[in-house]
Amino acid sequence: TKRRDGGPTDFQVSMFAVDAAKNELSIYYVPADTGAPWTLVQTLPFAGDTRFSCIYVPGKPEPLLMVGSPTERLQKLCHLNLTEWILSKQDDRRNPPQAPVVEEKFSRPMASLWPESREGHDGPMTVAIPVDCTADLPVSRHAWVTSPMAAGGDAASPLGPFPGHGPP
Repeated sequence: TKRRDGGPTDFQVSMFAVDAAKNELSIYYVPADTGAPWTLVQTLPFAGDTRFSCIYVPGKPEPLLMVGSPTERLQKLCHLNLTEWILSKQDDRRNPPQAPVVEEKFSRPMASLWPESREGHDGPMTVAIPVDCTADLPVSRHAWVTSPMAAGGDAASPLGPFPGHGPP
């Protein structure tokens, strides 16, 4: 999420972690200060095989989110309301926003994304999922992005391993 008062490389970072066993999405705010704890913004029910892709719209402070799940066989376009939710989590005097942190705007069956005449179209069995991406990270100056690479090509975590969250 781009900060409203920041420059072109001043981003706030949130981590979306899907727990496949619980069919649950946890959204964390990751502060730039690597010594500060992550803030749990919200936990939502989501299919355990959900994948995300961000869509950046010029002039908008927050990206749109494409959500796909092979078990649900739906593609969803969602609006993120992260900025207001993060602010409410950081200030106990603020009420939680009325809009959900992930707000579904539109959904459609995956099979409807391709013409029936296209090779490989398998009707209602057609599945397509978004590709996970972190499009803002190449331009971010966030500490999690600028940390040196560890042996083997993995980024060295400034805080060490985050229990229960990591690559599959």
